[in-house]
Amino acid sequence: PGKITEYSTIQQELKSLENNLVTLNKTKDKLELDLSQGILPWKILNEPFVNPSPIKPEIKKNLIYLILYTFAFASLITFILEKLDDVFHNPKEVEQFINLPILGFVPFFNFEDDISGETIKKSSDKDKVLITINDFLEIDKKEFLKNMKFIFEETFRNIYTSIKFSKSDKDIKIINITSTIPEEGKSLCSLFLAMNVAQISKKVLIIDTDLRKPSLHKRLEVDNITGISNFLVNNDSDWNKYIKVHSSIENLHYVTAGKIPPNSISLLESAKMRTFIDELRNSNKYDLIILDCPPLLGLSDALIISNYVDASILTVSLKKVNKKLAIDCLQKIKQANKPIIGTIINSITKETQSKFFNNGYYSYANQYNYYSYKYMPEETQNRYQEKDNQSGDNQENLKNLFVGKSIIYKGKIIFNKFIKWINE
Repeated sequence: PGKITEYSTIQQELKSLENNLVTLNKTKDKLELDLSQGILPWKILNEPFVNPSPIKPEIKKNLIYLILYTFAFASLITFILEKLDDVFHNPKEVEQFINLPILGFVPFFNFEDDISGETIKKSSDKDKVLITINDFLEIDKKEFLKNMKFIFEETFRNIYTSIKFSKSDKDIKIINITSTIPEEGKSLCSLFLAMNVAQISKKVLIIDTDLRKPSLHKRLEVDNITGISNFLVNNDSDWNKYIKVHSSIENLHYVTAGKIPPNSISLLESAKMRTFIDELRNSNKYDLIILDCPPLLGLSDALIISNYVDASILTVSLKKVNKKLAIDCLQKIKQANKPIIGTIINSITKETQSKFFNNGYYSYANQYNYYSYKYMPEETQNRYQEKDNQSGDNQENLKNLFVGKSIIYKGKIIFNKFIKWINE
């Protein structure tokens, strides 16, 4: 019992010491507080509390940063693509970079489909689709392609009108059509211009002066046994024997290239070639003479041929030819003082063709109304505008799709239209 009493006494003393220690600590804190207030007075403004929302991350600020960074990144990508993109995309760019009148805009037409009921022939050299004049003449067999034929005819007839009125002081009778690089559609433009002008009771002669890689005979589906090269080499002076008449279009006359010579420039620069062109001009047998020339880049053939004509025309293909090359070739022609009256803009994109068939012929005309109406005679414009009024009814029906529909349904339609526009 004595030990128990001693242990209890010790516990009480320990507890008393703890209380004294707590009191001492409080006194110490109070002394430190009083001391600090004496040196730098301060007081508690707000009691500490727990924020109901997290301080990090800051969603609003991060969202603003995200929008700004996205805009900056998109601007950088756009700038890089703009610098890397060096081709023409629309006629406005051609007008901006090439200071020449635009004689006409040729939309893309897909002749690769089965138009005549048979598969279109392919060239043997590159295994590419070879479009011939007969492919176009067969369009009437397909009812849904007749609208395409109408646009095609009006396009080239309007180009002919632009050519005739491009110079008021001089009657343009002989022209040559060239391009910057190969496969820009200059030969097709030459052929279809000749064909459509011939169909309006004008006598037309088209001559294949591309003696390096002739193609007129392939597109006309005729032989190339004798042509202009044979006439220039032979001693025969009667050029009428080398001119042939197309079997389906009586006003369309043509001269193929003939046998490919080892040196085409010597033949094109010859006195016989100049005499031949002069006699054609003075004969007054033809209302229009078209010389289908080689491309300008790296060759002097087109510059030589331009000495014989009344006017030269440059074909520019969208999304194909380099802007700088086209401008360089144009400067090359101007420095040589060659007569050039304008450009024919040729579209080669299949997206255009897809839009043509998916949206219909007159919707297609609406997409290109700036180019179509600008370069079309008044009578043709009126024919287009009458149909545009009909297409307005279709647009009114499209608006009715939104009447009484939910926001989600309207959003889906708008989103699909936006995606389609982006893809186009």
